[in-house]
Amino acid sequence: MKRRRILFVGSFKKAAKDGSVGGQMFACKTLLESPISDDVDWLLIDSTADSNKNPSLLKRLRKAFRRLLRFYYFLLFKRFKTALIFTVGGGSFIEKGSMALMSKLFGKTVVIAPRSGLIPEDYKRSGFMRKFIPYVIRKVDYVICQGENWKEFYQGISNSKDEKFIVIQNWLNAEPYFNIHRNGQLNHQINILFLSWLNEQKGIFDLIDAAKNILEKHKNVRFWICGEGVDSESARAKVTEYGLDDFFDFKGWTVGDDKMKVLAEADMYVLPSYFEGFPNSLMEAMAAGLPVVATTVGSIPELVSSTKNGLLYEAGDVKALQTALETLIVQPDMRKTVAKKAQETIKTNNTIDVALQKYDELFARLNS
Repeated sequence: MKRRRILFVGSFKKAAKDGSVGGQMFACKTLLESPISDDVDWLLIDSTADSNKNPSLLKRLRKAFRRLLRFYYFLLFKRFKTALIFTVGGGSFIEKGSMALMSKLFGKTVVIAPRSGLIPEDYKRSGFMRKFIPYVIRKVDYVICQGENWKEFYQGISNSKDEKFIVIQNWLNAEPYFNIHRNGQLNHQINILFLSWLNEQKGIFDLIDAAKNILEKHKNVRFWICGEGVDSESARAKVTEYGLDDFFDFKGWTVGDDKMKVLAEADMYVLPSYFEGFPNSLMEAMAAGLPVVATTVGSIPELVSSTKNGLLYEAGDVKALQTALETLIVQPDMRKTVAKKAQETIKTNNTIDVALQKYDELFARLNS
């Protein structure tokens, strides 16, 4: 059978220049390394950001312009029928949405995969985006949604037909996480892991506020902060201001073997985020057998069912965050129970095999 040629816009580097990594990198790499590539000849345009810290507008515009020129070159001189475009929010959606519209002008089949919890905020705050986002969704052929809630959002703002939207939850190579050996000790120092960007939107300051109250009663708790971001210095300064330096360990970006080590030695995971698509770090923690505390944003409630395979609370409610963490701190049996169910959830819904089956179904539509 003749290999289908697909132009793929996504993140293909192992890490950004500052060492940061993200779910989009893993998703794109997974597709390229999967059996799908046996039947696909990929044309790649990399859109990996240099850093999660905002570069100058001029630098971002230069890089976006170069990518758009490369994309236009492929449209003119490369023969392909389908464009698969991964995008986040803000300027990225404007750039990738423009690519999608250019592709339609050239008669291509376009699949767009929005992967940011901030896109609804863009839609609310900008009159331009309130018109542009629905317009792009209406024009493309398929929209890959990270959860049912995202399907409802994009379908709702675009009034597009149901068959346009393909729900594929995020996925991970789960076996290494399933095979993590935990020491099983229950009466020891309790390590609470935060593994994400360090910025206000990820709730790092809420976590520090909750920790201040928790540590007044539970001196055996430590907070491991794995990540960097625009608010790294401010977060460290707040910990120092509260006199909590002995209880916080800022480990920086933690990847590869180092990440697996902290997942093995942590006792629970927390994601106090205000905006999410379908967070990979949350899946990693659940697959590693950690009880999790997270907010009810994005597709998280489709992954975590509160008190069954984790604990959920409303973003910004520091008291609720404190209560959820203390519930797991003082109930080791509950930690074990929800962690086991969390791992079962990942096995059922979020392995590579589950995702690739859905991509196979999508690509079968493209071939029909």
